[in-house]
Amino acid sequence: MPHWIDTARGAEPWALLTGDTLATRLNLPGLANGDLYHRTLGWRALGEHAGALARQAGARTIVGDARDDVASLSYYWRDQPEQVLSWPHTTEPDHQFDLTHALSEAAPLPILFVSRCASTPRLAAQFASVEPLGSFEAPTGPTTARTYFAFKLEGWRAPMRPLAGC
Repeated sequence: MPHWIDTARGAEPWALLTGDTLATRLNLPGLANGDLYHRTLGWRALGEHAGALARQAGARTIVGDARDDVASLSYYWRDQPEQVLSWPHTTEPDHQFDLTHALSEAAPLPILFVSRCASTPRLAAQFASVEPLGSFEAPTGPTTARTYFAFKLEGWRAPMRPLAGC
């Protein structure tokens, strides 16, 4: 047995060696959220699904409104022609993407906006055309998923402002 597996402290070798390989199937029903890997799964699905939607909609820019979503979109849709931007919620940058990759009027239109919020009115305040493209799920385990809503945005109404809450 390798020296880094210390069974005397309760670490079972089988758990260490098989846990990650079963991440997409592992569920412990007795816990509040039995999908133990729910925080680390689903990000690739978000990036790939949003990218495919952007291509179908003819969007030249993909925009998210949550730091973790923008990070995943940026990573899983890297090296693609559509740029990924963040729509800030405040006038002061809240995180790195709001500082370095914030949405502005210079963003190529149309935009695919991906959010966990289904609200259309907050988008219509800034865009002349807001076309809901439906929702999709990014599985985060055998029993959980993150739900996203997609919108095609065109025609700036006013100068870029922070995004209103959901």
